[in-house]
Amino acid sequence: MFYLSLDDDLLQLFTDVPLAWAAGRLPTAAGSRPRDTSEDDAIHLPMLSKAVAAAQRRAEQAHHTMRAQTLRFDEVIAPQRDEVYATREEILHADAGTLEQLARRRVTQALDALVDRWLPARTVDEVEAVELAGMLGDLPRLVDVDGKDGEASLRAQLTAADTREQVLAAVQTAGQRRYDRRVVEVGDEMWVMAARSMMLEIIDRRWVALLADLDRIRDAIGWRSLAQKDPVAEFTREAHGRFTRFAQQLKVDQAWALLAAPMTVNRTAGGGTPAGAATEETDGGPAGG
Repeated sequence: MFYLSLDDDLLQLFTDVPLAWAAGRLPTAAGSRPRDTSEDDAIHLPMLSKAVAAAQRRAEQAHHTMRAQTLRFDEVIAPQRDEVYATREEILHADAGTLEQLARRRVTQALDALVDRWLPARTVDEVEAVELAGMLGDLPRLVDVDGKDGEASLRAQLTAADTREQVLAAVQTAGQRRYDRRVVEVGDEMWVMAARSMMLEIIDRRWVALLADLDRIRDAIGWRSLAQKDPVAEFTREAHGRFTRFAQQLKVDQAWALLAAPMTVNRTAGGGTPAGAATEETDGGPAGG
């Protein structure tokens, strides 16, 4: 047994009984007239009992529909979650050699994306000079340009290139030199720790931002039903596009951290063995895709 007020949300939202009319005409358990009733009197009426039972069924059906809709939205995100978690687990549990290969692959992928962004055509001659200048503006902090002479040399190589493949080869060579120099500066053992930490931190930060973005979309996606569009189909399309951009930018951010993020390493005064942890800052890298 439970007690229910006529002002309860259950009755206000899920019943068709005219409560305002009924409130002044219902008899109480003591059989008193409506004018003699008080707020503490219990009301007994078959019509009202049936209305409460019907309201409960409607409320349960509405809640079931809401839960099913939430599950459909979650099913859209589930494959993305699995992919992100699998990538994170791969980095977290990789040994030194596997992590080294993964880090170099991230650098290669990011530099490929950088060239694709600025030089989508097959030959340099098919793009505007301003596009080549834009790519050159992104390169100094991603590749091994030792001072002004090194940067000038790289610019000369790219400007003189006849094909996109030549540009890509020059950029990849310079990027791998930069990566090798970072490993030497930090030390093999400390570099593995630093690379793992940086890559995991970037995944976590980017994934949290993506989930927050998808939550905002899901909160407002229902309005598209007014335009005769399926909210779940619309959410699926939005989520897929955002995850594609997330995956592209994730590689660029990780490569930026590996190649150019500020890093300090504490070493002992005697033998030079790493005694502290590398620290890094990952914001401010070049935008991807």
